[in-house]
Amino acid sequence: MGVPVSPSYLAAFGLFAVLGVYLSNVLRFKVDPREPPVIYPKIPLIGHFIGMLTHGSTDMYGYPIFTLPMGLNGRTYIVASPEMVSAMQRAPSTLNLDVIISELTPRLIDMSAHSGAVLRDYTSEDGLYKQSHKILTQQALTNGSEIQLGYLAEFVNSIENGSKVELFHFASKLICLASNRTFFGPQNPYDKHPELLDRFWEWESGVIPMLVGIFPRIIARKAYKGLLACAEKFAEYHEAGGIEDAHYFIKQRNELHLQHGITDRIERGKLDTGLGIAVNVNASLSTFWLLSNVYSRPTLLARLRDEIQENGLTDAETLSFERLRENCPLLYSVYRETLRCYAPMGSPRFVEADTIIANQYLVRKGSVVQPAPAALHQDKDVWGPDAEEFNPNRFLQSANGTKTNHDGTFEDKSSVPGAAFRSFGGGRHMCPGRNFAAAEILSLSAAMIIGFDMEVADNTAWNPPPDRKRMPISVMKPLEKLMVTMHRRLGYENIQWRLQL
Repeated sequence: MGVPVSPSYLAAFGLFAVLGVYLSNVLRFKVDPREPPVIYPKIPLIGHFIGMLTHGSTDMYGYPIFTLPMGLNGRTYIVASPEMVSAMQRAPSTLNLDVIISELTPRLIDMSAHSGAVLRDYTSEDGLYKQSHKILTQQALTNGSEIQLGYLAEFVNSIENGSKVELFHFASKLICLASNRTFFGPQNPYDKHPELLDRFWEWESGVIPMLVGIFPRIIARKAYKGLLACAEKFAEYHEAGGIEDAHYFIKQRNELHLQHGITDRIERGKLDTGLGIAVNVNASLSTFWLLSNVYSRPTLLARLRDEIQENGLTDAETLSFERLRENCPLLYSVYRETLRCYAPMGSPRFVEADTIIANQYLVRKGSVVQPAPAALHQDKDVWGPDAEEFNPNRFLQSANGTKTNHDGTFEDKSSVPGAAFRSFGGGRHMCPGRNFAAAEILSLSAAMIIGFDMEVADNTAWNPPPDRKRMPISVMKPLEKLMVTMHRRLGYENIQWRLQL
């Protein structure tokens, strides 16, 4: 027997149906004929907004660039071909990333109106935004890498033989603790309160609704509570004088916050927590995926061990990042392929004035231009028929990657456009910490590969499915746990590893 449907329900349904037709036809915004092709949403006004939140910019429609209507008259332009991405990167300064970063940061960490206004000022030369970028020098990052590699070596050397760990938890703990000791010093909250890392990841898991900014303390309550817990411990860290032992970059950053009127203890704690998005998240996840993909392929594991042993060491116990990067092409290819498969990072631009891209398409003032990184990273026309698979040899011939033929061979080394690889952004907005990230990921991974055997445990499996539906603001997370048992390799039982630049 069917479920009875009331007349009022039918009337309401009919009203919504009529309203939907009205909104989708009458309220369509006006389109300039020079704009990219328009893809109208199935749900009027909010359909594409919902899709971007739940699936990111993964859907493709056969156009190199297309328009997604947002709301009554807003639009987002999705750039879906490497050639058009390259044209976007060559566009004038009217396509601005700083606007987006300065707008989203206060939402990400739930700042007050006063602090948010300070963070949103991205134009003033003496404003916090530009001053913060000036102190993040290459020398500061290089010095940080040297310190961090020392801590990572300590952690690797302390691994007990036969340890059973959840691999992502293991990688994230090592990366997070080493990074926070490096920048915030030995009194950092994550060292003093180990359980705080769980609160950090609770916040990170809910950053999408926080970025939306609609009642985040209610909609993303668990994430907000995680942020607040971390901010409170960072406030205590400042009150106890822990910053006296911090890296000079953090000291300068803290002084800038105070100079610009951000004096509230919790607000300052939120800013310190927010830095964890840069130093904790992507390196942890990248290391996890790299190790999982390597250890699940015994032949690849053996090849890498031979390469690292022959080319990556300066002596029997010292791994050199410079040698790993310059003299271990297979390891570097595996690193780049890991990022291609799991780090389709978005790098949107805000359009500050009407702009013509590639001498063809108009993008309107007040809109957003967004490359489709997930689609670009899996485009078979760009990478070949195995674009959706992990191919450790893909970047052996070129840092841009090479296109695979149907028989598994490769095209010439220039076959993939540089703009097709989006993990570090592109153009004048390349990630400033990309070398710092490479140093920690490659060095830690090399130490594990050459020094340890791993076996899966507890009926888990290598390479669990990644979360491909989340908006691409970080490296993809695994949807399932991966338990492994670690043993020191025969002949390497007593080595005390040193990691250096």
